[in-house]
Amino acid sequence: MGRRNLHSQEELKELILQAAYDIIKDGRNNITARNIAAKIGYTAGTLYHVFESLDDIVLHLKSRALDKFEICFSEYFAENPFTIKNFFGFYINYCLNSRQDWLLMVERILEKEGVPAWYQEKFAHLFNILIATVSQATNSDYQQASTLTKLIWASAQGLCMLSLKGQSEIVSDHDLHMLQKEFSNLFELFVNEHALA
Repeated sequence: MGRRNLHSQEELKELILQAAYDIIKDGRNNITARNIAAKIGYTAGTLYHVFESLDDIVLHLKSRALDKFEICFSEYFAENPFTIKNFFGFYINYCLNSRQDWLLMVERILEKEGVPAWYQEKFAHLFNILIATVSQATNSDYQQASTLTKLIWASAQGLCMLSLKGQSEIVSDHDLHMLQKEFSNLFELFVNEHALA
């Protein structure tokens, strides 16, 4: 029998999210209401008094992953100069060192009603920070910086996906570091040719 009234709504939210985060380490398919409830000692129905659905729980995990990325980004570039090479390197290293959070951050959202506005705003906030940083570092306008940020993000994400999703025969962790340097050089050429720096 599940426990009742032992935790506040906010405490339950934290328990549920931590349990889901722990469970997702073994794969996205392991996230079920029953698995989460069993881990926290409550009934599965309790989860739906705190979250709208299982997808809502995953969205909150993704939101936390975005927060972690933003914190790491801010801390790293508070101590290191922002260059395209450093940005690309930071992204690759984040992927390698924080795999679970990175996968949560980039996993596609399959919401039936679309992505909720609160999550879209959170992702837009993070991306605007990245674009502003790229704009300042390259002396480019918003549109140019936005394009360059998306190029860097998509390239780094693609390389990491190949490395992490069972495609290690194509891109190993070692290859990631080598390719990171090559992509960084390409981006520097792009910036210079387009007079963004």
